[in-house]
This record gives sequence, structure tokens and C-alpha cells, in this order.
Amino acid sequence: MYLRPILMVLLVFLVPQGKQNPKEPNSNPQTSATEERLAACQQQLKNANASCKKIVIETETRDQEKYDLLKTEYTGAENRLRDSEKTVADLQGQLGRAKDRLNATDGEIANKVREIDGKNRDIDDKNKEIARLNAMSASLKEDMKKLGLDLKSREQARDAAEQARKDLQQKFEAASAQQKKDPDAMVALMKQAQIEMDQNGAPTAVTAGKDGSLRRELVIGTLEIKPYPTQVPADGKLQLVALFTPHPLPGITGNSPWYVKLAYNPPPGVNAPFSQNDSLGEEDRKVLIGSEHKWVWIVDMANNYRADLTPTQIDILAGFEPDKVQRIAGQSVVLTREKPNPGVFARAFATLKENLTYILGTIAALCGIWGALITVKLKRLELEKSAGNLDQGQTAPPPT
Repeated sequence: MYLRPILMVLLVFLVPQGKQNPKEPNSNPQTSATEERLAACQQQLKNANASCKKIVIETETRDQEKYDLLKTEYTGAENRLRDSEKTVADLQGQLGRAKDRLNATDGEIANKVREIDGKNRDIDDKNKEIARLNAMSASLKEDMKKLGLDLKSREQARDAAEQARKDLQQKFEAASAQQKKDPDAMVALMKQAQIEMDQNGAPTAVTAGKDGSLRRELVIGTLEIKPYPTQVPADGKLQLVALFTPHPLPGITGNSPWYVKLAYNPPPGVNAPFSQNDSLGEEDRKVLIGSEHKWVWIVDMANNYRADLTPTQIDILAGFEPDKVQRIAGQSVVLTREKPNPGVFARAFATLKENLTYILGTIAALCGIWGALITVKLKRLELEKSAGNLDQGQTAPPPT
């Protein structure tokens, strides 16, 4: 489009133009025609030059407008870039502050975790103490209840024994002189009084615990058997103790001495010899009013003996001659076998069972802490990813 005007301009400057001598006439017609054509060409060149200048001016005007437009766009892009850089700087500052807050949150979480662990331990200790106090309170209540029942039973038993001795005294007074002189008849009165006392439901006082015992009021005295419950230790030996305190029987015994014997009949397969040294006397004892008489048997059995044994009893015999005592009453004695010490696995299971609540609470707390840490890590990854995206946006080349 611009090629033709440019060629015409070049022809104007490159083609030599002859100057007509005004003094010389145009003698040659051909020369005149050539000059006319040359003048026409020059006129065309002038017109082309004017058109070319006009086109150049228009082109420069359009280029200037485009340049101004591009410059305006570039300036706007620079302004936007500066705004973006400022925004990136603000976001990086916010990211730094968020990281600082996140680090502070991590420290707070760690402190809270330690505080929670400490409180859990305190709560566990307090729960154990509360359980111990509750158990102690329940044990004390049970002991008070048992003590009240024991005292009541002892009082009822003493009253029943006292009433039986009164009845025995009345029967003695109603007996004939011949019967009063007969020792066998007097022993028969004792037996009958004891039978009637048992039929009336005389209570037996039981004191359980470490120093537990079984106490029973009889017409002729008070019987106490220790320990109670009667449990054979794991090594197979038990010291079974029976204490007897005689009661005065006016008229029945008179001034005549009388004797008491306690005999223990162990279950089959169990050895229970009488220990004279521990008993401080023989099996047949002369009654001394106001004194406590003691009988001791050493219960021994094999280690593989069954845990539940056959119930047996201690017989109380009395009479006026050492070799002629008769059975007045009997007290049941049930032996039980102590369980052997549990093995390692049994102890471990018992320990696990006792501390199950604490273990489950600890696991729940650890799961909560783990979830909080995972959440913090995820938030940190999101922040780092956002920071990476911002860095990539900052280093991108500016628009052209």
C-alpha cells in the first residue's frame, strides 16, 4: 500500500530534472512533448508526495493513539501489579501472624494437654480415694450393723441362758433327794435344759473379720470358737481354738467338782490332733468358775485337698467324773480352704480389671489429643499451601 508513493518520491530525487533556458526557444516539438510529460510526471510526483505525507501523518497518528492506549494499559497493569504486590505483602504478613498464632496455639495445646493429664491423674486419685472412703464407709456401716446385731444376739443369748439356768434350778428343786445324789441324773438335767434352750431358738453371736469368732451361750457356760470363718490356709495348717467359760450352777453341782471336755471331729482325710502344749492342759478339764479354759487343735491337710470340706462339729461334754463325761451340746464347724495365690496372668488380669476405668479415660484423652494435633497439622499445611500460591503469584512475569 505504501510501495507506490515511496517509489514516486525516490524518482523525484533520483531522476535529474533539466532546466529550460528561457532564452532558448523550443525548437524541437518532440522536446516540448517530453517536457510536458515531464511536468505531468512532476505534478503526479507532487501529488503522490502529498498523499504519502498524508498517509504517513495518519499512520503516525494511529500509531501514537495505539502507543498512548498501550501506555495507558501498561500503566494500569503496573498499578495493578503494585496493588497485587501490596496485597501479597499483606497476605504474607497475615500468614506470618497466623503462623505465630498457630505456634502459640501449639504451645497452648501442649500446656492444656499437660493440664488435662494432671487433672485426669488428680481425678483418678480422687476417684480412688472416694472409692476407698466409700468402701470404708460401707465396711464401717456393715461392721456397726454386725456389731449391733452381735450385741443384740449376745444379750438375747445371755437372757436365754439365764432363763434356762433358772428352769434348771427349778427342776433340781423339784427332783427327789435320791435324784439329787445321782450324778447321771444331774447330767441328764443339764442335757434336757440345753435341749429346751436350743428349741426356744437361742441365738449364736458371730463376729466376722480378721479376729472373727463364733460365740454361743450354753446352760453350763459360754463357748467361743476362733477363727471365724474357719478357713484353712493355703499351706494346709490351721490352729483351731475353742474357749469355754463355765457358769455357776447352784444346787446342781453343789460343792462337788465337775469336768468339761471339748472334742473336735475333723472331716475324713483331715488331721486335727489336739495340742496339749497350746491348750495348756488336757482334754478333760476340772471346771474352775470364773476361769477361761482353752482347747487347741492343729488342722492339717494335703495341698491338693478339695476347697469345700464336710461340715463337722465340736462336742461339749460334761460330767462329775473325768472319765464319765457326757455330751451336752455340739457346735457345727465348717472348714473352708483358702484359694492358692493367683498366677502372673491372673494378677495381671485383676490389675487390669481394677484400673479399667482409668485406662479407658486415658485412651479417650489420648485420642482427643491426637485429633487436635492432626487438626493443627492440617491447618498448618493449608497455610503453607496458601503461602506457596502467594509466592508463585508474586514471582510471575508482569503483563506486556
